[in-house]
Amino acid sequence: MYEFTSGQKPGSVHWKADKVVGGQRETMGELDLAYASSDACWQAEFSSPRVRGVWCLSVVDSGRMTGTAWLLPGKERVRKVDAVRDPPARH
Repeated sequence: MYEFTSGQKPGSVHWKADKVVGGQRETMGELDLAYASSDACWQAEFSSPRVRGVWCLSVVDSGRMTGTAWLLPGKERVRKVDAVRDPPARH
């Protein structure tokens, strides 16, 4: 599950990614994205003890987003995202 909110810096977006395990949400990570006109996407660099990479996310329309993660250096693609917004709950 992804949640996007306004970032703390002007022109940034905060991204929180969760997974659902046993019906409970568990946080996988949080990043602040900034728009990169060179790649026409919202980007954030990430790192761990094993890897360093970049997420690149693009809004297709108001209900869909696509993107990739690639490793640095070299831009080897390691993840692909195609996310659709859940419809609003009906009461």
